[in-house]
Amino acid sequence: MNLSEYINEGAKKAGSLTGLGTMLGIEQRNMTSAKAQRRGLPNDACVRLADYIGADRLEVIAANELATEKKPEKRQFWMHLLGEKSGGGLSYIR
Repeated sequence: MNLSEYINEGAKKAGSLTGLGTMLGIEQRNMTSAKAQRRGLPNDACVRLADYIGADRLEVIAANELATEKKPEKRQFWMHLLGEKSGGGLSYIR
């Protein structure tokens, strides 16, 4: 899953993107930017989001890093880590 999908899942559970942002302590405009993968979330918000939706914390953090990382070697690191956590098959598509 990518960051947008995790955020959508959390927003659905919270009732709205604004509600999710309030729960995570993130302003609505920043939630919108994170959902569009123009900006990432702080790691503490990623952990709270993962706990809230019942997702693996490291997978949400990896998806968050992949949302904005430009350097190929760092993207490869996070993609590899995400692949290991999801059983070898990469489910991340940007």
